[in-house]
Formats: sequence, C-alpha cells, structure tokens
Amino acid sequence: METPSSVSIDVVVTTQQTSMSYFHQILDHKPITSPSQATSLGIASALPELHSCKWLNCCKNFILMEDLVNHVNESHIRVENSQEDYCCQWEGCTRNGKGFNARYKMSIHMRTHTGERPHKCMHDSCGKSFSRLENLKIHHRSHTGEKPYVCPVSGCGKRYSNSSDRFKHTRTHYERKPYHCKVVGCGKQYTDPSSLRKHLKTRHGHDMTNEEHD
Repeated sequence: METPSSVSIDVVVTTQQTSMSYFHQILDHKPITSPSQATSLGIASALPELHSCKWLNCCKNFILMEDLVNHVNESHIRVENSQEDYCCQWEGCTRNGKGFNARYKMSIHMRTHTGERPHKCMHDSCGKSFSRLENLKIHHRSHTGEKPYVCPVSGCGKRYSNSSDRFKHTRTHYERKPYHCKVVGCGKQYTDPSSLRKHLKTRHGHDMTNEEHD
C-alpha cells in the first residue's frame, strides 16, 4: 500500500472482521494522490487509525489494537535465555534499556506504549478502562467512596483511596516541598506531584510518567 508521498507502509491484515472490512475498503478505491481526494472519497473519516509497532527495526502497522498487542507479545517480549532480563526497545522508551526480571512485568510496561487497557470498569455506564488491575480497583473506590488508607501522622486523620496518594500526602508532613524538578538548572520544588507534572509540561515541554515519580 502506498501513501501519497510514495512511502511504503507495512499493514498487517488479520482475519478479524473489522480488519478485513478495512482492507476491502482500501481495495475498492482507486489510487489516492492528494488529501482532498481522500476526503472527497470519505476515506479519512471512514477508515480507522492504524496502530504502529515502534519496536527497534520493526515497522508493522495494525488495524486493530488487539492485533498490535498480540504481535508485540509474540514477536518482541522474549529473551534468548532464562538468565537475561526483558528489555524494552520501543522508540522513545524512557527506561533506556533497563530490563525487567519477569515477562509479566514487561507485558504491563508495554501497555504504556501500545495504549492497551484490558481492565474495564463495569459500574453502570462508566466505561473507563485501565492498563493495570490495581488502577481499576482504585478507580472502583471512586464509585463506592471507600478510602481505606489513613494518614499515620497523629492528629491528621486524612484518608485516601490508594496507598500511593497517602504516601504522597504523608511526605508533606516531613518535607514542605518534597517533589523536585530534575531538569538541570531548574531546581523548582512542589508539595504534590500534580503540580510538578504541570510545571514540567508547561515549562519544559515534558510529560512525566508514573514510573518517573512513584
């Protein structure tokens, strides 16, 4: 399949109904030479966005998220021998080659790249989904109002739905601004991680992941 600029794109089509439907729509159209032609044919809005594998030296594209996830699990999450760590080679990964000692940990990490969110909230018409089961459990408490994690500092009494938020709060009792910007030459400090995230994004153009501040 060729783009208007004649750059080759490797699209993997599976036997899934949605995938085959996409493929047939492409075959039914004449070659597209401009974005306006694509719009007039209704392709831009009718065809779904491709899911790209950005693993080192892999340029496969998939019509379905499920197919991309299966491809990554089967083709990339593996080691030559049991003594090796599982290392992520996804383009732009912030771990910089730091490995995982278990396959399931690598699989969970890969969801930050593929966008897979297999754990879905079944509460009424919520519809939210999460990459980690623990995050779904924490989210579920937003429906129930449960806050089982109590601040251990005497006289405080604040409660939280997860241990991570309690930990972040507890630090403020002992250190006024425990969250530091690590950008060289900056030195800004904040009382909570959300303020640090906002600072990093607006001042330095950088999105901080959970792995970086937890």
